[in-house]
Amino acid sequence: MIIAIDPHLAHTTTSRPDPSFGPTVTHAAELIAALTLRGRELCPSLEVTVAAGAGGAAFVMPEHLDALQTGQIDALIFGGVHSDYDPSVIAALEAQGRLYTPNNRDALIPGETAAFALSMRPDFARRASLEPWACLHGVGSGFEQARPDNEHSAYEAKGLTLAVRAATQELVSENRRAGWALTDLTFAMRRIYEWQSMLMRSPDIFDTPYMIDSPAQRIGHPGAAALPLHMALAAVAYRRNYAPDPLVVAFAGSDSGERGALLMGAP
Repeated sequence: MIIAIDPHLAHTTTSRPDPSFGPTVTHAAELIAALTLRGRELCPSLEVTVAAGAGGAAFVMPEHLDALQTGQIDALIFGGVHSDYDPSVIAALEAQGRLYTPNNRDALIPGETAAFALSMRPDFARRASLEPWACLHGVGSGFEQARPDNEHSAYEAKGLTLAVRAATQELVSENRRAGWALTDLTFAMRRIYEWQSMLMRSPDIFDTPYMIDSPAQRIGHPGAAALPLHMALAAVAYRRNYAPDPLVVAFAGSDSGERGALLMGAP
């Protein structure tokens, strides 16, 4: 299992509960221990890999997918959990000018999200009498220099471009294009500029017209849960036949610069 958690949780060593706001999960070790314990009740051999941030999971996914394809493991659970609703997180966003308000729209809407997806080899899924809801075709990662704490140009977009191109190698080699994009974009212009630059360099990846779907602009910032949320949304859309295209490119990014991208499609 890969579990992506927020960086401030990944680097937290002690709990900081505030009784006036009720219990808050700020101790990553407790969170991972609880997930591992519950998972091993169902699968005693379960191993857990922790990734920090929305983009961090894409850096560890390839080795796990290789293990899946070569039969070293039968299934891979990929999940993420995120919450901005901790007083210290809200205070930090406000101090940095990154909290969305009617007078500050170049920012993000706080959110709280948890999502999990299960990937299996086709032969194992058949033996388990499970029908696929979607197919994962590629994963890519990259590192972006532009971050909230520096003045580096977001238009460079090398990390996002690298991640998307790595995830879509199979697509490009077959001269096919995706008509659907799932993003973790909020209203922060830095990330939107980055996305625009990547699009300009990718006429061989995206079909025209294509649909861009940014759930974070409706439900709030998904943080570390972004990529598994995208997998879940795509799977349900293909399952219920309302996906706008047979292929979707999904991406997410961390404040620390990691970028991750996935190519998914209808089964």
